[in-house]
Amino acid sequence: MEMGMKLNRWCIAFLCITIFSTAFLPVHAQWKIGGKIGANWSRVTEQKPAFTELKNIIGPRIGAVAAYDINSHWGFQGELLYNQMGFKTPIHMYSYDTQDLKNRSHYLSMPLIAKFYPQGKNGFCLQLGPQISYLIDNSTKLKDTPEVTDWSQNRLDFSIAAGLGFEMANGIFFDARYALGLTKCLKNFDSQNRSIQISIGYLFTID
Repeated sequence: MEMGMKLNRWCIAFLCITIFSTAFLPVHAQWKIGGKIGANWSRVTEQKPAFTELKNIIGPRIGAVAAYDINSHWGFQGELLYNQMGFKTPIHMYSYDTQDLKNRSHYLSMPLIAKFYPQGKNGFCLQLGPQISYLIDNSTKLKDTPEVTDWSQNRLDFSIAAGLGFEMANGIFFDARYALGLTKCLKNFDSQNRSIQISIGYLFTID
């Protein structure tokens, strides 16, 4: 518990330092702003025999994007997203019927992604960076059963995201990432979030 609190404080400090440092970038730098929309294919890990089988669920992701080009090969991108993640697992009922228990977690996520363009500006880019998420709400339910509201989850979630992107000269971009959770997302189980993230977006340059 103490280690988790220390890590949460470190995440908040990292976020504050990042926001503070970007305020001192040159005003003539090439900034781009825009938005993105996509989907998560997510679940959680489980090292304890609490669930018989964990399955992925699909949820939306949408939000604002701000990108900064350092030069023709390097840049970084900050995002503020609504991110829906979760999992489902089969539950064996008394009637020998099997139903899926579904958990949907609603996060406000802030990835800070470094980008490397092997062939120069636009085209393909490699992406890597941290993602800090804050749990806004969650729901857990079974089919034909009232919603289970008492589902203990940690508010802060810290992960590393890595993937590929493709940017076009007209401002349209695509990205595909894998987010690896590093902190426990469920208070009572040793579980971390895992998600495959696919998005499309648009950026326009600020003169």
